[in-house]
Amino acid sequence: MTFESAADTSSVLVFSFIGYTTEEKVTSSDQSVYNITMYADVRALGAVVVVGYGYPFPKTS
Repeated sequence: MTFESAADTSSVLVFSFIGYTTEEKVTSSDQSVYNITMYADVRALGAVVVVGYGYPFPKTS
C-alpha cells in the first residue's frame, strides 16, 4: 500500500492495524519515503471478540 502525508519534521507517524504490532516512525527533513513492516501480534488474537446475532423463528409442529 502507498500513503501520502503532510507531516512536520520530528512528527511521530503511528501505524496500527488489528492483529499487528504498532509501528512508529519519526519524520525527518532528509527522508521522504518510509518503509513500514508490520508483524503479526499473536497476543492480540485474544482481544478479538466475535458477536453473532440470531433471529428466533417460531416453532412449528
